[in-house]
Amino acid sequence: SAGLISPKQVVREKRGQLENLSSRLAAGLAQAASRKRIAFARTASRLRPEPLVADARRARTSLIDTARRARPALDRILQTKLQAFQAQEKLLETLSYQATLKRGYAIVKAPDGKIVRSAEQIAQLPHVDLTVADGEVALSPIGDAKPAQRPKPKRTAPRKPADKPDGSDQGSLF
Repeated sequence: SAGLISPKQVVREKRGQLENLSSRLAAGLAQAASRKRIAFARTASRLRPEPLVADARRARTSLIDTARRARPALDRILQTKLQAFQAQEKLLETLSYQATLKRGYAIVKAPDGKIVRSAEQIAQLPHVDLTVADGEVALSPIGDAKPAQRPKPKRTAPRKPADKPDGSDQGSLF
C-alpha cells in the first residue's frame, strides 16, 4: 500500500489538470473569437451593394432580351399549332356523317334506334325515322320491298381500230 496513491491525491491531481485545461480553454476561445472578428471585419469591408446592383441590372437586361426573343417564337409556335388544329377540324368536318347528309344522303333508323340498311328491313317495320341534313322525319313504309328498276346503261359498240399502213391496231392520240 506504500506504493499506491491515495484516492484523494488522485482527485487533487485530476482537479489541477482540469483547472489548467479550463484556463487554457478560456484563452483559446478568446483568441479564436478575436481571429473570427478580424476575418469578419476584413470581409465586411469588402461587402458593398454596388456589385450586387450591377449583377441585378445585368440579369434584368438579359431577361428583357430573352423575353423579346421569346415572344415571336411563342407566337410562331401558337400559329403553327392553330393551323394544325384548323386542318384537323376541316378533316373532321369532311369525314363526319353530317357532311354526308348535306350532300343529300339520309340515315334510316328503326324504332329501336338501329340503322336500317335495306329496303327489305324497312318493309317489315311499322315506321322508320329518316335523318337528313336539317332534321328528322318519321315515316311509315307502304307495301312490300321491291328492287327499284333502274334503266340499264346503253352499250356502245366498240370502235374498230383504223387500218394502219404498218398493220398495227393502236389508235392515234391525235
